[in-house]
Parts: sequence; C-alpha cells; structure tokens
Amino acid sequence: MMKYLAIGLFFAFGITTARAQITLDTAQWRLVSGASELTGITNMKWSSNDTGFFFGSDVNLTRTVDSGNNFSVLSFPNPVDTIHLDTNGHPYVVYNHHSAIQSVADMTWPTQNTGFVVGSTGSDNYGHTPLPTVLVTQDGGTTWSQYYPTNNDTVITRADTTINKNVNPPDTTITPADTVINPELWNNVYFPTPSVGYASTMLVDGSKDFITKTTDGGKTWTNLYHSDSLTFGKLYFIDASNGMLFASGNTDHIGYTIDGGTTFRFVSVGTDSLTHFLHWNDDHSWLVGSDSIYRSVDSGKHWVSVVPYDASAQAATIAAFHDSVGFVFRANAPVVLHSMDYGATWKSDRLPKVGADTILPLAASMPSSTEAYLLGQLQQTNNVLMKIAFPPAPQQNNGSVAMAPSEDGQFSAAMQGNAILFTANSAARPRTIDILDVLGRVCTSISLPPGATTSQLSSGLLRQGTYFARLGSAMVKFAVWQ
Repeated sequence: MMKYLAIGLFFAFGITTARAQITLDTAQWRLVSGASELTGITNMKWSSNDTGFFFGSDVNLTRTVDSGNNFSVLSFPNPVDTIHLDTNGHPYVVYNHHSAIQSVADMTWPTQNTGFVVGSTGSDNYGHTPLPTVLVTQDGGTTWSQYYPTNNDTVITRADTTINKNVNPPDTTITPADTVINPELWNNVYFPTPSVGYASTMLVDGSKDFITKTTDGGKTWTNLYHSDSLTFGKLYFIDASNGMLFASGNTDHIGYTIDGGTTFRFVSVGTDSLTHFLHWNDDHSWLVGSDSIYRSVDSGKHWVSVVPYDASAQAATIAAFHDSVGFVFRANAPVVLHSMDYGATWKSDRLPKVGADTILPLAASMPSSTEAYLLGQLQQTNNVLMKIAFPPAPQQNNGSVAMAPSEDGQFSAAMQGNAILFTANSAARPRTIDILDVLGRVCTSISLPPGATTSQLSSGLLRQGTYFARLGSAMVKFAVWQ
C-alpha cells in the first residue's frame, strides 16, 4: 500500500524576539469608533477581520460588518401564536411564546457565514418549561433556523423500594415510579466544522453534567460523557476529533479527546485557582490561564508557568489566539501580554487609556493572525471595543521560515520511495530526531550521526495521521496517509 507524505515546516521553540519586533512592536491597540452601542455586552466572537457578533444579558445578537464602526441588532425567529379549530369548529389560540429563546449561553462561528447560538426557551402558564434550543445561520446572521434538541432530555425515574426481611426469601416491594423530565441546559458550545460540534451541558437541577456532540449541524445531539461530580465548561477543538474542555470539581482539570469524543482523559493543571481559558496550539502545545499562564507540551502530564501571577494585576482571565500568535489580558489592570511562539515566551505591555479611564477586559477574539479585538469595560463610562492590526509574519521561502540563523534552521522532510527523508545542517555532535504524534508523545526516534545531514524513517512504521519531527529547536509537521 503506497503511503504519501504532506509536509509543513515551522518552529515550535526558540523563535527569536526579532520576529516579534517585526510584527507587533510597532502596532498599537486603538479605540474603535461606535463602541457606545455595546452597553451591556459581555461576550463577542469575530468570524472575520471585519465581521463580529456580540451578546450580553439580553437575548439580542449585535453584529458589525465594518470592523466595529457600525452595529445592527439581528432578529431571531419570532414564534407566532396560531388559531386552530376544535372538533366542534370553535376557534382557539395555540400560544407559542414558550418556544422563543429567552437566554443565550454561548455562540461559535466555524466559518464566516455559518454560526451557532445556544440557549434556552422560556416557560409559560401553560405547562411549558425551559428547554435547550439551537439557532443556526448559514448567511452570517441574516436568517436563522431553530432546533429543539429535546432528544437530550433525561428521564429520571424515582422509585421507593421497601424490603421485608422477616420472610424467606426477603420480599421486595417497589412503589409506582415517579417520572420527571429533567432537560439539559447549555453551558458552552464549539463547532470545529460547520457540521460537527461539541457542547457542555447540565441538567436543569444541576445533578449531572454532560459532554454532548452533533454531527448534523446542531439538529440532533448525542451525549458522549457524563459526571455527577464535575462541571464541564468552555471547549476548544482544533478539528472534528481533537479537543479539550474545562472540568471543575474539588480541583480543576482539563479534559481532552483525540477520537471525536469516544473517550475522554482528564489531567490536572496543578493549581487550585479557577481556570479562565484554554487553547490547543498547532504545534501540539496546550495553554491554560488561571492564576498564571501555564503551558504543556506533553498532553498535560507536566505544566510550566510561562507567565507568573501578578498580585496587583491579578489573574490572566481573557485570551485570544490564532496560529502562533496570542494575546492575554489581566483581570484587574489594563495589562496585555502577547506571544509570537505558541505561548513559549511572552512580552507585557499596557493598553492605552480612554481619556482618564482604564480598561478592564471582558472578552477577546482573534479572527486572523494579523488582527485582534478586545471588548472592555470602562470604570466610569460604557463598554468599548479596541483593535490591534499588525503586518503578517515573514512568509515561508523554500520550505523555511525567516528567522535568526540557527544550526537546525534548514530542517526539512520529504518522501523518498517508502521512506521519509529528513535533511538538516551538518553538526559535529550526534543528534536525535524525535517523531511525535499530535499530543506530543514520542512515537519513535532516529539518529543523526556526527557530520550527517540526512536520515531516513520507513513510512511503514507510522500509522495514517499527523506527526511532528523534532530536531533540537526545529520542528517539521507532516501527515502520512495511504
């Protein structure tokens, strides 16, 4: 069976500050006009550099299509009361207001035009209780479809059992069951593709939490995992199969899956502080924000604090990432941190004041590797929207990324027959090339003797999938398929 190889070269470690100076040091955060429209807004997501969506405590969804200069309120489907006739021909009204969305929990935009909003319907005086609902748009929010995934309702059967031990054999009597419909309500949602999405939900009485999945664009959902002791929160998926989520209990954990939710594994960050954000980088590293910013390169087995806690500015609470670039904001001060190397190193700066007022972060979004937005709250006036735009990072040239010269700077991979050929600069010492999977686990290693510039690995040793080859501070990403 012929195997093929797809190659992409990048550097996961050792990226110099010179690259950051090219892209960010000359860029400044600036106030976006028209942000007075954002009073009461607490969350936002941007589907492109120009188009952003906002929501707050009410059920309105606000949109901008010109980078925040102008805003408009979008209309969700409006339930309409209908008139019916009974068997005697008498008209009666069927009230449908209970099907209207009453609260918004979260939203996600896998593409510029495809978006999902999750929330719950309301209750009324006719026996209707709140139920989970999903709103889907395929045209950037102009029109919406609404689904009610009530197939997720959990039926709880309560029964009192009495055992009479005075007879032989003991007599067991079960009283009639009391059946209760206990629907799940949304916490957070994330769609890595327009059809595949994941959500964290909980029973309305708080007794059980679920991780649930859809493969048909939000129409139907299937519970993948549940817990009586953990509360599931924010999710982030790099594709339809690989993702991570918050799992809070007596201690905070990160849950992750590499098989589309068939199985979940849980790891501890090693801190008792509340977790605020999480991100799975393209270079297989993980980032988590709580008291400090923590980074892991081995699927959460070990965590390193890459930005320590700041007693005055407090925890790292709000973050936005795209490719190798990311921004993190402090909870209690106009401090912004940025990284250009998947969170390995960080630089600190301060947001500009708005008049005499300082900005406290509410939400951040990064629709591309050259633009980011911050929704902030002023202590004395309304919410504001800020933006930073910067030149793109140096373009790839002949399979390498422009950076400071390094011994491993020419590391590359190519298919040669049934083998993968790795090429690197010559060195006087022996070296090792590690082959890692998408979770950073070493699958195999090959040696590079002193003075050698090439080494080979049989493609038959690797299953179909995505891998990373690491040589010193250089890394090449490649995929093997049949």
